[in-house]
Amino acid sequence: MIKSIDFKEKTQIIVKQNPSVSESCWMIAIDLGFGAVKGFSENKVFSFPNFARKVENFTNLIGTPADNDIYYRDAKGTVWAIGETAQALITTGESSESSEVLYGRNRYPSAQFKALADAALGIGMKENEFGNANGKTIILQTGLPPRYIKEDSSSLRESLEGKHSFDLKIGQDKWKHYEFDLSGGNIKIMPQPLGSLYSAIIDKKGNWSADASHILDLKVQVWDGGFKTFDKYSIRNHVPEGNGETIDDLGMKQVFQRTADKILKTYNKDIQVYAMQTLLDDGEFKSYDPKTRSSTKISFVDILEESNKEVCMEMIDRLDIMNNHFLDIDCIIVTGGTGAAWWDIISNELSGMEGLKIISANKNDEDLPSIFSNVRGYYMFLFKNMEKTLKGKSV
Repeated sequence: MIKSIDFKEKTQIIVKQNPSVSESCWMIAIDLGFGAVKGFSENKVFSFPNFARKVENFTNLIGTPADNDIYYRDAKGTVWAIGETAQALITTGESSESSEVLYGRNRYPSAQFKALADAALGIGMKENEFGNANGKTIILQTGLPPRYIKEDSSSLRESLEGKHSFDLKIGQDKWKHYEFDLSGGNIKIMPQPLGSLYSAIIDKKGNWSADASHILDLKVQVWDGGFKTFDKYSIRNHVPEGNGETIDDLGMKQVFQRTADKILKTYNKDIQVYAMQTLLDDGEFKSYDPKTRSSTKISFVDILEESNKEVCMEMIDRLDIMNNHFLDIDCIIVTGGTGAAWWDIISNELSGMEGLKIISANKNDEDLPSIFSNVRGYYMFLFKNMEKTLKGKSV
């Protein structure tokens, strides 16, 4: 039996010293995923759900904010609740949020996306005992699904570059002001699954792992199940095969959509995908009987587990056809939060493939949750390239 809370996107800020290369720059990697925003910087690792909502009466806020509450205030003074703080404002029966703004490829110009991206940059720059970004040049590494990287890179870069001026409040801390310029040349964009490959072959100190050469000598596929898309990236004898492939609608969003559809069909309860997160702590929703004017809690964990396996099996079946029944693959790197939810299914389904290795992308930093696999690789990729640059080598 699965645990529904394992499917919940959480707010996490983990103080952590990561490798750095220069006193004059501050490296940040951000994975602006459809399910969660993940970040990796020189002094921490963090994540929060991909959700933001305006707070109209922030000055009238009652009580003390929780430790993981995040509030963002833009240059015009508009306040946004970020991540779980924003999700707490959702009611399960509402349908006010636009799917295109939340999950569409055209979300980059939106005010909501800017709030989420700025909040991630601010958290990545926030000082702690392992350093701060004060006065340093910000170098940002991010990524996109392989299918969209050519078409969407310019829109993503345009939304991130330029002057940033905003305030951020985390927990009970006072508002902190951030003001900095992020030049287009300092925004690096790579295929998402390539991040997981780098995560699998670079250790905590930024060195190549002991098995890096062996892994790269193999015929490797990265399986990156995200919230909205499933990305596949292939490497043969150190050489990437194209830019990878993206399969739409075979990710965790599809799992939640099928779960919501089955709940509607069985219990006549309409729950939006973005509202599903608010129910995952207990895996229950409330059902109301107007005749008796009473409510009861109904578990949907079995429905979630069924939907999760359905989508994962469809992904495996599709890849089986696309990849000659996996006969030409030596190693599969499974990555991300969706990958963690599918790990047992993938391992069981492919257990009969002789000689096929299945490894986790976060094997070099197993204390970190699997959702950080891609963004950890983004950061290590940036670190390696910065290291080359400082040694006078071309990137």
